[in-house]
Amino acid sequence: MNELAAALIALAGGLAGGLVGVGGGVLFVPALTICLGLSQVEGESTSLLMIVIVAFIGAMRQNSYGNVNPRDAVVIGLLSPL
Repeated sequence: MNELAAALIALAGGLAGGLVGVGGGVLFVPALTICLGLSQVEGESTSLLMIVIVAFIGAMRQNSYGNVNPRDAVVIGLLSPL
């Protein structure tokens, strides 16, 4: 039952993020901690991992449309830790 509650909260978070521009992590982290019993750090880490996966898929799709400049992306990526 806890997994179902977490999935419903994740769906609500995705809908809210898509419709209003709210960050899904606002709902994902509490769902992971309350419904699945993860610690706050584990919930935050899991949420960040989901963001990385979604960002990668989005970048791949935009690249297929010709909207990505790989050279600029590499330069920004290398300079971002500074």
